[in-house]
Amino acid sequence: MLMQRIRTGLFMAVPAVLLILSAPPLVLDMAIAALILGAAWEWSALGGLAGKAVRLAFVLGTALVMGLAVLLAGPGRDGLGLLLLASGTGWACAAVAVVAYPRGTALWGSVPCRLLLGLCVLVPPWIAVLYLRSLHHGEWLLLFCIALIVFVDIGAFFAGRSFGGPKLMPHVSPAKTWSGFCGGLSASLALAGAVALGVGMPADRLGAWLLVCLFTALAAVVGDLLESMLKRFTGIKDSGSLLPGHGGLFDRLDSLTAGLPVFALGVFVAGGFAS
Repeated sequence: MLMQRIRTGLFMAVPAVLLILSAPPLVLDMAIAALILGAAWEWSALGGLAGKAVRLAFVLGTALVMGLAVLLAGPGRDGLGLLLLASGTGWACAAVAVVAYPRGTALWGSVPCRLLLGLCVLVPPWIAVLYLRSLHHGEWLLLFCIALIVFVDIGAFFAGRSFGGPKLMPHVSPAKTWSGFCGGLSASLALAGAVALGVGMPADRLGAWLLVCLFTALAAVVGDLLESMLKRFTGIKDSGSLLPGHGGLFDRLDSLTAGLPVFALGVFVAGGFAS
């Protein structure tokens, strides 16, 4: 299983890096949109939809909202900061819902609420990608953000396997441990520090950089736990079976849907880090 996960991860990582660093902006945008819409198809099942027609309608609705979001809050638009702030606030609320589970399901457990939640989860990372890519050296910021979130996952996996110990939230995700949580955060912050050192980041920007990266890593954990909570609530083991060893597409994008908009919000508030 581990080798299968590694092979699938490399199969996904290589084209992703090539797209981010060398593809024309329109090609990258369309590739990201295709991933999000693929995740929307899987979310429709988590949202409680069963028929293919209604699930497809949800995907098309997601595409429409993505287009409207670009018009209202794309790079350079007045609504950009507001959307990113709303997304960050939403993930803070999601963290509360995850900690409270199984209490509170009456607030979000209905089919309409879960579908609306899906839009709130899937659309902001699309805007975050467009915003980061529009910045100076934005392709490297985007690549770093993805790497940071991957390091959270890798650090958690190996620390959890090596040290075990008390469970993080057994009522949500029985396999996750506090050692894995700490290992994931440590790995991500080590990467953030190494990158800051490597690019010669000024000392007066280092604190803000590490804080943004910390909140991004924490958001990535919440994104992972949110999907786990929804799968337990709906009785679904994996969001899909597209990726061998990983499950569905959203099983690999859950952390990114939370981490990308939080990172973009941090960069937006800090006024950018690339020079």
